[in-house]
Amino acid sequence: MTIFEFKDVLLQCCKAVYHIEGFQENADFIVWAEVGARAFNADDARAEEATVVAVDFFTKKEFSEVPVMIKEKFREYGLPYRGPDIIYDKDTGRRHFAYTVEVV
Repeated sequence: MTIFEFKDVLLQCCKAVYHIEGFQENADFIVWAEVGARAFNADDARAEEATVVAVDFFTKKEFSEVPVMIKEKFREYGLPYRGPDIIYDKDTGRRHFAYTVEVV
């Protein structure tokens, strides 16, 4: 999967998707950014390389369907992920769902 295809997966979950930095949104939004890479070696040669991506979903809703959709899409497309870690920000009134995904 290319990084552009990965962005399209996120767009299936939320209309507002930003790369690296989010913008002021009144509604729910996702911010994603490449944060590293992992290499898989076989017979002393690089067999496969994965891009590690941070995916952060922000919402003011108490109960949002988007985190469920994100996990469903990660599973559907075979994307290994960790999370979410869930953080509440008193200053913005938003819940922040933080995932780490490997895009191969």
